Amino acid sequence: GVCDAAGLVASGAPVAPSSLEAMAASSGVVGVSYGVPTDAGDLTSTFPVLGYSLEWEGRALGSVAVSERGTVELGSTVLAWETPGILASGMTIRARVRSRNVAGNGTWTEFVSRGVLVVPDAPMLVSVGSGGQPSPFLRLEWTVPEETGAGTSAADVLTSMTVEVSTSAVFTDGSVSSVTVATSGESSQQVRLGADEGLSLVLGTTYFVRGMLSNEVGSGALSSVASRLS
Repeated sequence: GVCDAAGLVASGAPVAPSSLEAMAASSGVVGVSYGVPTDAGDLTSTFPVLGYSLEWEGRALGSVAVSERGTVELGSTVLAWETPGILASGMTIRARVRSRNVAGNGTWTEFVSRGVLVVPDAPMLVSVGSGGQPSPFLRLEWTVPEETGAGTSAADVLTSMTVEVSTSAVFTDGSVSSVTVATSGESSQQVRLGADEGLSLVLGTTYFVRGMLSNEVGSGALSSVASRLS
């Protein structure tokens, strides 16, 4: 074994860190988390780990060539890391981690991978219809934008749409209400806006609507404004 400064004896280098995971941390950023090795040098997880090394690489959407890479040295208490800067949507990030103790570097984990996600572009409003039975309502039809967050127009990346409804075209005067609904995997979708969704609409009133989409990392830009007489 190898003895450290405190007199503790390591029987060998650590096994690979535990519970390695990659996730979308924020728009354009991938995070990596991991736990201490189950055997840090003395068959337990409590033997002192001196630090961690993390290797990562990134490939652009549709490419097999590595366009980003790096090696990061992390402290003994650091169990998470995030990619530097803002990366392009759809890029795939791969990472692996190892720890070290007084006996040397331990075993690498397997690679984990995660696609870079950014907030979606604004939805494209197609039409706004209206009805009056059993109470006034609006029906908004919209289509997904070219960028839903993962470098494509895939609708299944989206989680929800928030629609703002106002009696003012500039959304500063008059009442403004918002409704958030779950999205589906379809490229063209509809949202019903009425009493069942918590809105009190008045017949004969012109309403202005706009919307924004959300995915796992946040909400995107507001759409253009559409209007309809209820």
